[in-house]
Amino acid sequence: MCVSPSGRAGTDCQQAICGPTRNSFLSGRRPQRTQSWNFIDHFREGKGGKTGDEPARTEDGGLWVSLPGYFKTNGYITMGGGKTYHPNLPPNNDGNLSWSLGDRDYVSFGDKGGCTSDYFKGGSLTCPDNSPWDTSNFTDHSNLLGMLDDLRFASAKQKDTGQPFFLNYGQ
Repeated sequence: MCVSPSGRAGTDCQQAICGPTRNSFLSGRRPQRTQSWNFIDHFREGKGGKTGDEPARTEDGGLWVSLPGYFKTNGYITMGGGKTYHPNLPPNNDGNLSWSLGDRDYVSFGDKGGCTSDYFKGGSLTCPDNSPWDTSNFTDHSNLLGMLDDLRFASAKQKDTGQPFFLNYGQ
């Protein structure tokens, strides 16, 4: 059981899985407020909804400003990629509420497989040894290339227009 610094059992605690933690960090609210406990719920949900024994949500998460959304509303170009949010939590990786869509798409590539490691006959998504493989098949490499393109784009735009940028990549 989680015990908060105030000594209250089960309150003010983070979740130990990535979906709720990413929602918490990017919304600035603990899971008790977002009511994101799993890989189904997300902070953009409206009032109501209920998970298990928790009370119904009393706030409309659709009105909250996310961390990248804060930068966006303050004149920054915001671009993101990878697993910034858990995929589709919130839907569309928070779409135009967090990101400056239109100039660049949100970068999120998945693994294509292709590992020829001696440890995994028939292929695997990961290579645990030093066997050569085509790195373009793996999400880290693909997302890196996409985010480097975004960084070049944002840097050039800042140089031309003076517009600052916020670039977020999650792994």
